[in-house]
Amino acid sequence: MENNNEKPKFTERELEFVEEGREMPSGEHMLRYLGLSWDDLRDKVVVDLGAAEASLAKEAEKRGIHGVVSIDKNDYGQAIRERKNYVRGELENIPLKDNSIDLFLSSHVFSLRADEETKNVLLESSRVMKDGSKMLIWPAILGYPQMKEVEEKKFAEELEKELQELVSNTYDVHLKRSPIAKGEYFYADYFWELTRKSKETPAGAVINI
Repeated sequence: MENNNEKPKFTERELEFVEEGREMPSGEHMLRYLGLSWDDLRDKVVVDLGAAEASLAKEAEKRGIHGVVSIDKNDYGQAIRERKNYVRGELENIPLKDNSIDLFLSSHVFSLRADEETKNVLLESSRVMKDGSKMLIWPAILGYPQMKEVEEKKFAEELEKELQELVSNTYDVHLKRSPIAKGEYFYADYFWELTRKSKETPAGAVINI
């Protein structure tokens, strides 16, 4: 039987970024990895998809930023569930209104693959995203120990093309290098940036997603 309360574990490569006693990266580190600052969250509605203990929202509130909505399918305790902007929900069925989100962030939740499950998650996310908004995904699988760096790079570039084909009507997909990358392990230094395309064509016809 699946244990939905099991908390994420870190690879050895990630441990250097984690504060003692934490089981997920801090909100501060998550933003730095994705090339963002706290000012990028101000006056915006931001989703932290797979928020776990809602560290991003809690750290944001200390800085006067109250627009972070935490979403997770797991139960991380009553104190977390009672937070105003904490929503329990599935990646494939996000309980938010259409066209309501300015920025989507996701850290260590899922690994992008060119398959039907990934497509369903991305299309559901696109429903609640505003035109031109971005989804930044720090993938759950950050490296492949059996692959050399050149093989990882080729793998990532091929996946980028496959993902673009998978959701070509909905997103522009790009593999981005983290500004705090150390260059020690190719895939651990990269994240995915997806930009939501307009839901209407220049002629006004609705795109079928």
